[in-house]
Amino acid sequence: MSILSVIAVIFFIAVAVLFFGTFILGGYKISRLEIFTHRHLRVRFNRVTRQVYIQRPKFCGGVTVYRWEDTKSNLPTESKSSPGIGERIMLGWDSINTGLPYLDYMAIGKRASSGGELRNEWEFIRRYMEEGPENLPKPRITSLLPLPWHGVSVQLEAMRSFFLPLSGYSLITLPIGFLAITLMSSLYFLSELLCWQPRWPKVIREAGDAGKPIPKLTSLDDFPADIQQKMLLNREEIEYVDDTAPKVIRSNPRKFYKKKKKED
Repeated sequence: MSILSVIAVIFFIAVAVLFFGTFILGGYKISRLEIFTHRHLRVRFNRVTRQVYIQRPKFCGGVTVYRWEDTKSNLPTESKSSPGIGERIMLGWDSINTGLPYLDYMAIGKRASSGGELRNEWEFIRRYMEEGPENLPKPRITSLLPLPWHGVSVQLEAMRSFFLPLSGYSLITLPIGFLAITLMSSLYFLSELLCWQPRWPKVIREAGDAGKPIPKLTSLDDFPADIQQKMLLNREEIEYVDDTAPKVIRSNPRKFYKKKKKED
């Protein structure tokens, strides 16, 4: 056995120990949230009620309801440029519109191979909500059956920008990436075997039907008292600029004025 072979074996063992050691010490918490939660979240668009529903577990906030008119995307509206390759469509709801003390957002769809692919996906959603499904192509339906290659395809989709372009760093990133893909794909397949898609609440399943109530928009009162208090204490300070009448609005004016008074 040559010296290079011994060095290579030691290197791969060291990388494996480092990776799995980090995972055991704390990475599993991130994997639990990513694999068993984020990968299984769903978003529902209802063009009759003009609402968007996000399905999350209760420990992540539960089901939230927003107005379609308040929904923003990460795609520019006044130019033809789009976010870079490997990104997803990001939907967001500002606190100034929702009345909540935080900015909510949700990534949907797969990582795009081009900016045009992202724009086409957003345009499909926009036209569905604004015009209806009549003139739109039939979307591809993904199987919910637990299949091993689901996790592999998702991880390769996420790791593409990690590997490319190939360079000298690939000697380090390729082994680490291979271990990451193997581990995360296995965990994803495990999550498909152990998890099931929860049903939407009845009021959302029936939303838009004749005679059925319209779901109430999510508000601060929907959360427990202790959670409300934590939200208010940690509310985000976000600046909003109105182009028609330039001014700055803060989501937490009390904190803002206290800070400004100290500066004066």
